[in-house]
Amino acid sequence: MATTPEINRAYQEYVTKVEQTVNDKRIAWQPSWTLPYLISMTVAKRLVYSVRNNVVAGKLVLSNFKQPKPIHVGIKQVKVPRRKDYLLFDMDTSQAEGVVPGEWCDSSVKFDPCHPAEKVVLYAHGGVYIGGSRKTHRQLTWRIAKDAGARILSIDYRLAPEHKFPLALHDMLSCYLYLIDPPAGMPKYQPEQIFFAGDSSGGNLALVTALYIRDHCDKIPLPGGLILLNVLPSRSFDKKHLGPEDSIYHVPSHLPITDPMISPLFAKEISEKPLPPVLIQVGSCERLHDEALRLFSEQFPTSQIRMEIYDELLHMFHIFCMVQPLAREAVRNIGRFVKDVGSDSMVRSNDRISANLKFKGSEERFTKVPFGSCEEYLKRQWMEVETVLNQSG
Repeated sequence: MATTPEINRAYQEYVTKVEQTVNDKRIAWQPSWTLPYLISMTVAKRLVYSVRNNVVAGKLVLSNFKQPKPIHVGIKQVKVPRRKDYLLFDMDTSQAEGVVPGEWCDSSVKFDPCHPAEKVVLYAHGGVYIGGSRKTHRQLTWRIAKDAGARILSIDYRLAPEHKFPLALHDMLSCYLYLIDPPAGMPKYQPEQIFFAGDSSGGNLALVTALYIRDHCDKIPLPGGLILLNVLPSRSFDKKHLGPEDSIYHVPSHLPITDPMISPLFAKEISEKPLPPVLIQVGSCERLHDEALRLFSEQFPTSQIRMEIYDELLHMFHIFCMVQPLAREAVRNIGRFVKDVGSDSMVRSNDRISANLKFKGSEERFTKVPFGSCEEYLKRQWMEVETVLNQSG
């Protein structure tokens, strides 16, 4: 994958401050577009195009890319046994064999996993369900651990096309049960201490796991909160932007793409079983922006949700938090959310917050601009997406 020409072009664009083409739209130069960010985005785009052209090769690249272990936080490997007493849908016992690889990440270098933390974030990486790993997201997970003062359990759930739905869901549920119903020698966490989190398809998995617990597991309590970063609310996105063949890698052919366990955009709120507090973060320029708005305004209209739209940022911008100042602020807001849930500073259960966040340079770094109702966004931008959803049904 030759990237030198793309890097040279990114440097020229940075020097000349030219407009960028984002989702077929011309976007004026933004102060938050640093040179490292532009180079990182250029390489990432080239990688995405490579994955589209060759899924097998792209899967290897996405899964084997490793970010080094940071020296100022603690990371320890863990193997979580899969639960044979919870077989989901048409699973058989052979599919519940083995363990889920993962790693603990803590702000303390010399932490002991056998000693409980105040809060735990169960993190599922992104990668369209075909790639990625706990190692590809270390730059993000260790920063969440630092900012939230929480311990992260980042897992390698089973990936397609070898493993289709519901095996990733089973791995996520097994890890949650590992925390609230642990083996001997491990601390037992209360559900309100635990947050499900994930980016892109990992956010999809985090939300689907919570919905599965709500709808199918009366004896399993919901976690304390959900953190959905650039969440993939509907797999119809795959059909529209990746092509019909790519959309089948995770979803078995007999399941409709509108099944709420596949596309939580089609789930409905149950007033008797409300979701825990939810944080949704999305970029204003990403293709999933509209679906995230609908998830916020229509599917869960009374749940306690904080939605943050980050101005002029693209999908998966959290991965570039080391080179993008507004993405770094987003990670800090994740930490604030984790600390606020369950505290006196948390908004009331019937309150809903939405805000645009913009980068303003060194004098006034960040401003929050309330945009209130999402109706104007939905009216203007939802028609095209809704057409695709109707066709997929």
